[in-house]
Amino acid sequence: MKFLIVLALFTTTAFASTAKFEMGLSVKSLSTDEVIAVIDCQVTQTLTWENSSNFFRCTNESGEMFSLMNVAVTIGYHHDLRQAYTIHETVGKKGLISGLFEKMGIETKVVRGAGIKIYYRDNSPTATREEYMLEGIDDAFSVVIDKINYIQ
Repeated sequence: MKFLIVLALFTTTAFASTAKFEMGLSVKSLSTDEVIAVIDCQVTQTLTWENSSNFFRCTNESGEMFSLMNVAVTIGYHHDLRQAYTIHETVGKKGLISGLFEKMGIETKVVRGAGIKIYYRDNSPTATREEYMLEGIDDAFSVVIDKINYIQ
């Protein structure tokens, strides 16, 4: 019965939910130990089964602004924690880090990496890990989530 109630909440547009949060990322080359990007993003993420649209409006350390729309994402619900979550893919044509690299003109192709899983709690969204390792064709990268907070 609980499952049906939760399913109804996620599939009924009357209960549609949109999360707005800011997320700070830094990307470091593991072969040179150089920080290659510091990025701050404002994210709008729709949290319904039938509409998983998202929009990332980002600024790098140089002040350049760029945006990504519909980053590949999986939406779920953790029944024990009673919290919605998303897993934003990091690689591929619609991957978050691949898209950010492309927008910033970083020519390294990211080929493998874990998705960034975010739980949507009442007081603050929370990433399950602070650091993610990604594999590129000619380098490996560390992506660190420096901050993640709801936007009012």
